[in-house]
Amino acid sequence: MEKKYILALDQGTTSSRTIIFDKKSRIISMSQKKFKQIYPKSGWVEHDPIELLESQLFTITDALSKANINPLELKYWDIGVLHHSYYDVFCLIGNGFQCCSHDVIFVGAST
Repeated sequence: MEKKYILALDQGTTSSRTIIFDKKSRIISMSQKKFKQIYPKSGWVEHDPIELLESQLFTITDALSKANINPLELKYWDIGVLHHSYYDVFCLIGNGFQCCSHDVIFVGAST
């Protein structure tokens, strides 16, 4: 099977996105899914890390399905994460898998 597509993942502050490009950098398919914003106090936002993962997996399968692309046709995967913030995700492994909320501390950016 010819490998002719590039799959790009973007994990943003408010949504997950997948874009599939062809060899000439044309967009073949795209999917985006927003996730819940949790505001525990002023200037802070938290994300559920499981929801982040599930939203990214959804966009991958959705973009592939929309374009009827077999994952074996992907030549490259690219992952982009760019934020003006700091992240902490704590996972505990014991009796199963548990994660706490994903804390985001916004860093003041000049406008």
